[in-house]
Amino acid sequence: MSMRSDENDKRNALRQRIIGLGERSFRKSYYPALQERMLELERFRALLDHARDAIVVVELPSGTIVDVNHSACKQLDYSRDELLGQPFEGLWTSEVEELLQRLTGGESEFPDPTTVETHLSIKDGRRVPVEVTLRRADFHERHYAVAVARDITERKKADQALIESEERYRLLAENSLTGIFIQQDGRFSYLNNRLAAMLGYRSDELMGKGFRDLVVEEDMPVIDKAGCAVCSGDRVPLHNEIRVRCKDRSIRWVDLLATTIVFRGRTAEMGNVADISDRKNLEEQLQQAAKMEAIGKLAGGVAHDFNNLLTAMLGYSALLLQQLEGEEEKRNKLMQVIHAGERAAELTRQLLAFSRKQVLSIKVIDLNSVIWHLEKMLRRIIGEHVELITSLDPALHNIEADPAQIEQILMNLVVNARDAMPDGGTIAIETSNSLLDNEHAQSSSELTPGPHVVIAVSDTGLGMDSQTVSRIFDPFFTTKEKGMGTGLGLATVYGIIKQHRGHVSVISGIGQGSTFQIYFPAVDIASDDEREVPPAQRRTLGSETILVVEDEDLVRKLVCEVLQQFGYCTLEAGGPEEAISLSETFDGVIHAMVTDVVMPGMDGRRLFERIATSRPHMKVLYISGHTENSIVRRGVLDGSVHFLHKPFTAERLGGKVREILDASSPE
Repeated sequence: MSMRSDENDKRNALRQRIIGLGERSFRKSYYPALQERMLELERFRALLDHARDAIVVVELPSGTIVDVNHSACKQLDYSRDELLGQPFEGLWTSEVEELLQRLTGGESEFPDPTTVETHLSIKDGRRVPVEVTLRRADFHERHYAVAVARDITERKKADQALIESEERYRLLAENSLTGIFIQQDGRFSYLNNRLAAMLGYRSDELMGKGFRDLVVEEDMPVIDKAGCAVCSGDRVPLHNEIRVRCKDRSIRWVDLLATTIVFRGRTAEMGNVADISDRKNLEEQLQQAAKMEAIGKLAGGVAHDFNNLLTAMLGYSALLLQQLEGEEEKRNKLMQVIHAGERAAELTRQLLAFSRKQVLSIKVIDLNSVIWHLEKMLRRIIGEHVELITSLDPALHNIEADPAQIEQILMNLVVNARDAMPDGGTIAIETSNSLLDNEHAQSSSELTPGPHVVIAVSDTGLGMDSQTVSRIFDPFFTTKEKGMGTGLGLATVYGIIKQHRGHVSVISGIGQGSTFQIYFPAVDIASDDEREVPPAQRRTLGSETILVVEDEDLVRKLVCEVLQQFGYCTLEAGGPEEAISLSETFDGVIHAMVTDVVMPGMDGRRLFERIATSRPHMKVLYISGHTENSIVRRGVLDGSVHFLHKPFTAERLGGKVREILDASSPE
């Protein structure tokens, strides 16, 4: 027994020695490599768990989850044990599941890796937007899919905020009341619909163009200045008013506010464009009104004294002319003096007409009737080489106007049309009715919506360019040769039209003739067909007593001398107080009073009212060189009074006195 026991002990000791030798050999040969592998796996696991993105490893083709990292557990709100061994179905959208199935099939054309945006289903039922990158991994003849999911919730919020911001700015830009553009390298990179519509284009028609393509040549230096500012990087805003040419070739004024910006990484110009054409038109009307007002003040300031002097010059010259019968040489020289005085008087009248201070005698007239009566004279004026055509609307409305001033308008326009056709041509005068709406009425401050009468004077002459058209109504502006015109003809036309609350527009082009369209407010009142009796047909002689009140000695003595030659008895008064005294002390009948309107201490109207209390049958004729007084308001004569504007001729004075005396004679 002891021998068998010793043998067993020896056998066990040998076995242990052999085992020990094996372990030492294993540890020496294999353990270091295994230990290094284990460390590598631990590092890999640490990297996975510390990754911010969720990582899920799926075995193919079963679709079973075989590994997840810490971020995946956190994003999905599941523990690692809950996810391992579970099918991937339910965590992804059908799009990702389809991709996994395609990976399982090993499609050779399938892009590896593949990235898609999808949603992950969270444990509590929520869905989180993620960006998933899928790629296939093969290991020891086993197939896997590695899914890396990045939470893009914040990015989606930022994208949505950007979309909403862009939408807000787009709405602001597209619904702006002004045009907006961005320009790079002299070409539009962006412009809103408002700018395109302002210029008469579609937005796509302007892309590829630049602001230089739209600006009129005269305003190009402004755009060049803006371009220099962009090149230098100047961020100071440029603010200018410029003219642009629209698609239909019309010109509009715009207010341009431009600055330098960075757009898509490069320097650009951003501009804001407002249409100010209406404002510019109003400014031009205001400037024109101010200019007329200045000339009117100048004309009115000198009119009284100047007209008094002209009245004396022309009156005494006419009286002297009557005394020079048979002395032709002296008569001819005196006629030159009279002609010069008449030209001076006409010049004053033209200035007053332009400044809207000409005295008007308003009546309800038929414009067609005025043209009919004037047509024969117009044909004589234009000559045989020019044809005159009239086309008059038989249903034309009446207007309130001074017939003599309407004739003046037609004469001036026809003469200008004739001068524009040196080789002959055609002048057409047309009348028509027109109903102006609010939009058309806004083209002039004098126009109001409603029915109007339109008279158009057209010619087939040389025509005018736009610059000439813009100045034709300016006083003293003329395109005629020196000595051929004063430059007041069309200025007179303009003033008369405006004084009648009318409007004139001009359409012309070089070689295309010209058309003047004049608008007058229509009235629904029957016309007064009574025409003024020509001075030559008036009876001027009389024997009545006339009180002459005039503070200007020259005029007073002239009036008295003229009336005395016509047979009247005259009483002279150098002012209101003297006239009142004469009326109180004179025992006879004073049939009429001829009085200046503007005098020191008391005007003519108040003087007449004062004397008329004791002499109720006395009539009155007012004379004046002023255009604004108690008799004439805004250039329009009070229809209830008799008025004679200075300067006047002896025949006109005698005829007017006879007219008021006959009107007041008892039956």
